Amino acid sequence: AQHPDGHARRAAVNSFGIGGLNVHVVLDDFQPESKTSANVPRTIPQTCEPIAIIGMGSVLPGARTIDAFRDLLSSGRSAITPLPEARWSEAVARTTGRNLEGQGPIQGGFITDFEYDWKKHRIPPKQLATADPLQFMLLDAVEQAMTMAGYDDKEFDRMRTGVCVGAMSSGEYHESLQMGLRLPEFKERLSAALQKVGVPNDQLETLGEQYQEALIKHMPSIIDETGSYTTNTLVSRITKAFNLMGGGAAIDSGGTSASSALAAAVNILQAGDCDMMICAAGHRAMGLLAYELHASRGWLPAKQQNHPLDMQADGFVPGEGTGAVVLKRLADAKRDGDRICGVLRGFGASSAETTQQAVEHAISRSRYHS
Repeated sequence: AQHPDGHARRAAVNSFGIGGLNVHVVLDDFQPESKTSANVPRTIPQTCEPIAIIGMGSVLPGARTIDAFRDLLSSGRSAITPLPEARWSEAVARTTGRNLEGQGPIQGGFITDFEYDWKKHRIPPKQLATADPLQFMLLDAVEQAMTMAGYDDKEFDRMRTGVCVGAMSSGEYHESLQMGLRLPEFKERLSAALQKVGVPNDQLETLGEQYQEALIKHMPSIIDETGSYTTNTLVSRITKAFNLMGGGAAIDSGGTSASSALAAAVNILQAGDCDMMICAAGHRAMGLLAYELHASRGWLPAKQQNHPLDMQADGFVPGEGTGAVVLKRLADAKRDGDRICGVLRGFGASSAETTQQAVEHAISRSRYHS
């Protein structure tokens, strides 16, 4: 139905991102008899055009930059280390944890030397203290990638530069958040336990408050004001820090989140919706609860081992980190004189159950350029 004045009905949709990425759309009722507006952008058919990687960055165990990671690989050194004392107590976990008693050595790919320069992207120190560190690791990796691509000081079309981030809605931050959300329950249980051992009632409230202060000090996510509880924040951090207006998406597909984000970024470029894409991914899940889960499923190695992807391995070793790439259509990268680090000609994302299908899909797509 038309508006009483005879014009098509009109509506506005506003989407406000936590980190400052806002999208606004105006919709009109479709009128078959109306002429197509000259302002409607042309549709660009999707092709299998090859995609160039023009910048890379990473924050990984034992390697704070992509060059350091390359040196680590070429040296043959391992970044797998015993559990750092600052993370959590292995001794306490083995006596109180349900699944770690009798397990082999606790080891992993831990990032122990990351320090974020909050002044670089004007992040308030208060946010730095309470937010998920993954936000700042991703910013660091993207900064590296943009610098390698030469777009740290060179102009580019920010309106047509988008962001895709692959990250799982789980990990140490979310475990910490759950602890904070359950504080009232924990305080009640603590009060009941203290009463049973004869602690005077007038001390119960004081002890409960002291417990709360200690928990929040070690797990401050409950007082975080940045929205770290959603992976969308990771996207918004990047778009805001680099003033990008080509749109952004956070993709959580479990263990394939990184490859799914890359697939989405490639599709966006091939469809012509953006001219440059930043694709990043990261995960931090090296807390006690994660190790207990791995142990309960028999995934942790029974002994010290350094045989990744090898038949000699008797389990897997967890790791954490972030990575980022800057992508362009290959023809555009050549036209603009960009440094080309690699070319994606075929791509497929999969879970363990569909690996063969994904490989066949990638090979099929790459035949367009054989």
